[in-house]
Amino acid sequence: MPPDVVLVQMPWAHPGRPSIALGLLQPVLAGARLATQSWYLNFDFFEHVVATCRALPIATLLEVLPQFGKSGLSAWTFAVAPLVDGSRRDVTEAWLADLRARLRVSAARRPVDRWLDAAREIREAVPAFLEQSCAALRAAAPRVVGFTTSLDQLVPSLVLARLLKERAPEIRLVLGGAECRSTIGVALHRAFPWLDAVVRGDAERLAPPVFGDLVHGRPPEPVPGVTVGRDGVVLGAETLDGRVEMEEVPAPDFDAYFARLGASPLRAALRPALPYQMSRGCWWGEHHRCGFCSRDESAVPFRRKSAARVAAELRTLATRSGLREVELVDDNLHPDTVSEALEQLQAEGLPLTVGWCQGHPSLGREQLRRLRAAGVRFIFSGIESLSSPILRLVHKGTTALTSVRFLRWCAELGLVTRWNLLYGVPGETATDYERMADLMRSVTHLTPPYRPLPVDLRRFSPYFDAPERYGIEVGEPAAVRRFFARCVDADPRALALSFEYRVRGQPDPESYVGPALAAHAEWLRARVARSSLVARRDGDTLRIDDRRANLAAREHALVGHEAAVYLACDAGAAPDEILAALGPGATAAEVAAILGRLAEERLVLEDEGRYLALALPG
Repeated sequence: MPPDVVLVQMPWAHPGRPSIALGLLQPVLAGARLATQSWYLNFDFFEHVVATCRALPIATLLEVLPQFGKSGLSAWTFAVAPLVDGSRRDVTEAWLADLRARLRVSAARRPVDRWLDAAREIREAVPAFLEQSCAALRAAAPRVVGFTTSLDQLVPSLVLARLLKERAPEIRLVLGGAECRSTIGVALHRAFPWLDAVVRGDAERLAPPVFGDLVHGRPPEPVPGVTVGRDGVVLGAETLDGRVEMEEVPAPDFDAYFARLGASPLRAALRPALPYQMSRGCWWGEHHRCGFCSRDESAVPFRRKSAARVAAELRTLATRSGLREVELVDDNLHPDTVSEALEQLQAEGLPLTVGWCQGHPSLGREQLRRLRAAGVRFIFSGIESLSSPILRLVHKGTTALTSVRFLRWCAELGLVTRWNLLYGVPGETATDYERMADLMRSVTHLTPPYRPLPVDLRRFSPYFDAPERYGIEVGEPAAVRRFFARCVDADPRALALSFEYRVRGQPDPESYVGPALAAHAEWLRARVARSSLVARRDGDTLRIDDRRANLAAREHALVGHEAAVYLACDAGAAPDEILAALGPGATAAEVAAILGRLAEERLVLEDEGRYLALALPG
């Protein structure tokens, strides 16, 4: 019996993770009594490349995979027929030249030529993969094929969908996922009107009637959140349906992934983990929406599952898969829900490890301690900057001091953290980066930024929606969508998620961020040299062993009020708070003098009148 629906995971999704989109949609459609299969064609693709391109073993493919997504090579490799015809060769070659030039700037001292050679070889292998995939889908004879478009799958999904439309026009085609959200989905459908439907919002409510109508031969309705194609005409408004509450979201079903993993010759090279989503939206963004935040307004309100339900669903997933590592794909984890659920599983004798999650730098020490004890090992944090003026400009709701404190607490607790340093913020100044560079030299014992990046001007962000408020002049669409749109004769501005821009009256950031970039490079060298700053009590003396690799090594012995002042700065404090903590016998002048010495020796950080102790406990 042919399936009613086949859901497809295309390249360049990593084969080491199930698709959270397919995992959620599978039980949703099953609940609508639609016989549904999930196909992980990303496995077929990587297996095909390994077999065809002898110079590209799986280890090399997995190494270049992140770079392909970041650079746009992932889209270029699939910009082939029948989606892009041969007459567009000049555009695809210009696209590759642009990619090469950008990579040589952004990935200096990286194996750019190796990536480009790999991309050319992979591109030559793509047509055969598409033919094999199309033949397999035609043989399965589903009534509907659905494609998810997150994680660099948009162009691969579109080209396979186009091939299916030509070879098997009786199969209905649905596009959905992160790349189709809101107005972008409407633009995509207008660019590719041969698609039967595009789902642009939370699929738990929208997908069942769309897939059900198509399976039973009925034209689906163009309700808010769904556009439909009829005889080459796209019907549907740009409005979205109401948000789905998390209690409506089922537990994901990853059985198809693990069956495919077990049959793959690549399995020995992969270390799979369980993706899980316990919330949607951003609890912080409800009150402090960052200027560059690209969630559209409908996606900001925070919704979450109960801790009891999270524990029950993780228990089932871990038991069925045999895995004990989880990756939380929430935009901004709710720390209490995570901790409570993991603690419950620990008490049952099923401890899990969280190898990835996104956490806000405003989290407190006790929240972080509880997360670490419950099994969280890695947090990607939206620190963004170590300048309080810049953080105010982006409406972050944090300061340089709270960001450094977060890094110190993570280091104390053994939490691995990753964060990016953003520059190019409207209103920033060269002075901001000079001060930031000085601050960075004091904290080389903590985790440095993963990489400095210019702010990405993205559709749906406050910067994009109200550019005049920030002095932003919106320029051309970013290169990837600009070239792709030229390949398919589409409107690049309508399809683009990111745009080039300049800020009126503000110099090119590259002209003034140099001090911070140099300090970042120094920070990286210091970390390699095992930079450290450790404080330990020795009777009435507080000894601080300073082995920060970028500074002269020293040992400091603090006693009396000097030690007390330092300890009062543990979580950050103002001079009057420190004076109150010291009690009778201390004076404001003495506290000010001590703070001045500690700041000069880079043992405390001063940020807008507040002071933070920097050493880790020994």
